[in-house]
Formats: sequence, structure tokens, C-alpha cells
Amino acid sequence: MKKMTFLLVLLCSLTMVSVIMPAPVPSVSNNCENVGGLNDCATYLPIEEKELKDQTKEISPAVAPKVTKKNKYAIQIRAFPQARKKDAVEFAKDLRRTLPDVYVERVNIRKRGVWYRILTGDFTCIEDATDYMKEKKILEANPGSFVQLKSEGQSSKPKPEAFAHTSFKVAWKEGIILGLLMPPNTTKEQLKAFIYKIRQGKKDKTLSKFLPPVNLRFTDKYTTFIIFIFSDQKWATHEAYMKYEKSDMKSKVAKTYLNHIAASYLYDLDDKEYGSLGYDDGSIKSVHYKKLF
Repeated sequence: MKKMTFLLVLLCSLTMVSVIMPAPVPSVSNNCENVGGLNDCATYLPIEEKELKDQTKEISPAVAPKVTKKNKYAIQIRAFPQARKKDAVEFAKDLRRTLPDVYVERVNIRKRGVWYRILTGDFTCIEDATDYMKEKKILEANPGSFVQLKSEGQSSKPKPEAFAHTSFKVAWKEGIILGLLMPPNTTKEQLKAFIYKIRQGKKDKTLSKFLPPVNLRFTDKYTTFIIFIFSDQKWATHEAYMKYEKSDMKSKVAKTYLNHIAASYLYDLDDKEYGSLGYDDGSIKSVHYKKLF
């Protein structure tokens, strides 16, 4: 795979232009995270309550929009674990000063327990939610916010479209390779969904809506390309990539670098595509490598 990468870079190196390094993605901490994935059981909670209730029948329908087939998307701003449910209520109260339609969703996620999602909006499609997020500058005020598929109260496998709009920045570009940086709290489900989003974008020819052009001298600006996704800013640099590229395939440098690639996508000259968590170099793989397609 590394040899293939080198050949692809060499083949298209004369067609590339530089991409300016953007500002680093702010770190989101505060001991909370954006929790992706649907859940075993979800209820919506009025943020005015002094103590959050666990019974669905006690939830005020006026606070959270009813989930319907038409209006099933929201913007998730943050999520708090069960131990911090009071913090979730206070955070939502403060947020309502600028976003009046903020509400709290209680979810019980497999193997992770109960979390309280801070959501805003009630949208029929991802595009409307994304436009609203840009209009209200939600991502600027709350880094890590993303479009979420609202729960219908039933256990379900996460749907990729629910997480395809997680935030990212183009950190570097080398030939046909793009290095993307996502927030530190990006989940595996979000990473998988983003890889599938790239795959769908290639198929629908809509990659230009969220990725910069790669093959500038071709009609199809995405004839062949590779994407490395990172969630650690230290490793999402052109310098780190070049050290890896010049290293021996089985060296410690190469192994360490691969272990910091959160996810990857490759579309080659034979019209074959590869998507995975981590990366398969051909000689070595990331320790967390998992093939998606």
C-alpha cells in the first residue's frame, strides 16, 4: 500500500496545488463529549426541572420536538454522563439565551450507560440542519457540534448519515493525499460515517461540497486520492507525514504514525476503493485497524 501511495503521489504531483494550513481545531474537554450512535432507550427532558426524571411519561412534550419521519434531525452540541446530569441542565439553560430551542435528550447507550445530550433544532434533512448550524455559527461557539439523528426510543444500529457532518479541517496536502483533522472527541461511529460519506460523495459526484479538489487537471477533480483522518493535532501535520513516508516500512516511526491515523480512504487508478478505521500500509497496519470496505 505504501508503494502504491508513492506511485500515486508521483503520478499526480505535477497537478497539485498547495492548501493553506488552517487554524488548529480547538480541543473540546470539560469532561463531556459528543456521543454518537442511537441507543437502547431515549427520552427528552425539560431543562427547567430541578432534577431530571427517568420516566418517559413525566417528560414535557413542549420542550423536545416529537420525532417524526419528516423531522428527525437535530444538532448535538454536547453530551454529559449520568453523573453530571445537573451540569447538563445548567449548560442547556445558559445556552438557551442564544439558542431558545435547546433541549436535553436522555439516552441509554450500550456499554456506555446513560448520557444527556444537548440538542437544538428540529429538521427534516441533514442539509437544513447544516445550514442552520452555519447561520447561527454554532460550530464556532461550540467546537465538535454535529448533525445528529434524533432517537425514536428504540435500539438501533447507528446510521452513517447521522454523523456525516462532524467538523473537520484540511490540515495538509501532499500530492493526492489529504490529511484531515477532527476534534479529539470524535467517536468511531462518526469516523465510520464520514468514510461512508466520502464513498457516497465519490459515487454521487458531490465531494466538492465538503472536500477541496485534488486532481486539478482532470474533469473529475477526484480521479484518485487518499485521505488520512486524525484526531490528534500533533500527528496531523505535513512534517509528521513526511517522516513516515521517508521511514522504513516496519520501523518504529512508521508503526507509531499508523497508530495515530484514526481512519482512511483510498480511491485508486483501477477504480477500486478502500475505507477503514486506521490504515493498512501493505506491510503493517494500525493496531486499531478495521476494514469497512
